[in-house]
Amino acid sequence: NHLIDLPTCELHRLGEIADLVTSVRLSRIRKQKLALALKNEGYIPKLLQLFQVCESVKNIEGLHLLFDIVRGILYLDKAILFEVMFSDECILGVVGCLEYDPCLAQPAWHREFLTKTAKLQEVIPIRDPELRQKIRQTSRAQYIYTIIMPNPSDFEAGFLSTLNSFISCSKEEILQALQKDEEFLPEVFAQLTNEATAGEQQCELMKFFKEFCAFSFTLPEKRDEFLQTLAKLGFLPTLERLMGMGDLQVRAAATDILSYLVEFSPATVQQFVMQEAQQSENDTQLITEVIEQIICSPSPEFGGDNQLMEILCALIDPEKMLAIAS
Repeated sequence: NHLIDLPTCELHRLGEIADLVTSVRLSRIRKQKLALALKNEGYIPKLLQLFQVCESVKNIEGLHLLFDIVRGILYLDKAILFEVMFSDECILGVVGCLEYDPCLAQPAWHREFLTKTAKLQEVIPIRDPELRQKIRQTSRAQYIYTIIMPNPSDFEAGFLSTLNSFISCSKEEILQALQKDEEFLPEVFAQLTNEATAGEQQCELMKFFKEFCAFSFTLPEKRDEFLQTLAKLGFLPTLERLMGMGDLQVRAAATDILSYLVEFSPATVQQFVMQEAQQSENDTQLITEVIEQIICSPSPEFGGDNQLMEILCALIDPEKMLAIAS
């Protein structure tokens, strides 16, 4: 039950601290003991104070050691430490330490990216301050997971599984809360269709909305209700317009959402296509848009031709078309 004794949190002992964090990696019990000691002694905020000192005097050796220490603490993969590290008080210090990877010729720009993302996320229409805070925390955790996750060959299976579960559970809590908010979807649509919404904000909103759709479509008991809500909001015409936009990320997200729709409710999309054809002298803009994307946007970033071809084949499936027509 004895916890690990930590070196005093001072500049001249950073090397000892780094060695200690590295030494416990292969022992589950020692990792747990170290995590408890770090939490109980309020050690992480003290390390981040040292980071501010090192950065202010450009102590590169100290900054490189702090990178190793902070990454090593994240590699402990303990939820009790994530709560501290992803908090408003600590997060910028944590990602600041991760900017000083000794393998990089120049420091990274993680703090700038997170600050910019937080600003863009303000466009997501959420009034509950606790839920908004949860979204910020989850976004931070996701970003840190992306930048510290090593190549699969470097670590054992299940590495960072607690962090991965933390992110997944947080996302599920957020999306479940939003499903209960009747004003959320109408406000999202108002923002997406508002020409005053800046391009980067629209892109952030689309990424968030794509996750919301993916989650909602996987819940069979909620799917029909969700589709009815989308229909009332004129979802498909909006999606059609977004697929034709110049921003590659917005178009890619719109295509992914259409792909979910085609997978979970092909009849809804085919019905829309047939109505379009009847109203526009047998011309259907949605199919035209998909074909144009296949011809003009074969970029791998966009999702590739395969996804678009699958959408097109589903939309023009003659058996389903006849079933809908009858």
